[in-house]
Amino acid sequence: MKCGFIVEGDSEIIVFKSKNLNDIFYENELECVGIYSADGRDNIIKCNGGVESKVKILLEKGAEVIFIIMDLEKDDCIVKLKTSCHEYFSKQYIIILVQALEAWFLADSITLSSVLKKNFYYEEPEETTELPYEVIKEEFMNSYKGRGPGSKVSLSRKMIREGFSFENILKHPNCKSAKYFSSKLKSLKNYNE
Repeated sequence: MKCGFIVEGDSEIIVFKSKNLNDIFYENELECVGIYSADGRDNIIKCNGGVESKVKILLEKGAEVIFIIMDLEKDDCIVKLKTSCHEYFSKQYIIILVQALEAWFLADSITLSSVLKKNFYYEEPEETTELPYEVIKEEFMNSYKGRGPGSKVSLSRKMIREGFSFENILKHPNCKSAKYFSSKLKSLKNYNE
């Protein structure tokens, strides 16, 4: 089955184009025909020509299903947020909500331990009091004498370089969005069989 992705920004592009995630697609008999940035969460929620044109490109490339990956951030109601994504809310589109991409980084204890050069485990990666990026930034500041991880894009590159792994995230007991994403991929594989 051919699939495509619309993600919030450049950090997500880096992660979703990584070899590790592409191996997961392959294992689930999915061919990714494209990954495009919406250039921000608001562009997914609001109707604008930019996202629609990227959806059209994915459909022209043969995408049978399009994943919309966006941050939940501080929205309380998942259903309300999903339905706010205007015409994307249909059978052809699967909307995956993550508190923030960096919550997946927090859930990958193995890679973050390597990056931070210390044992690291975060109990509730999707239940942080501040944004997950800020939690990671503070950990960097403590580990590297006041030096942070750089931008979110720099952090994504570091995580990929150090071995960021979707399998590691799935091992974390408290990362529901990754498990939901994995179940959606498996359901598409089962649909093909």
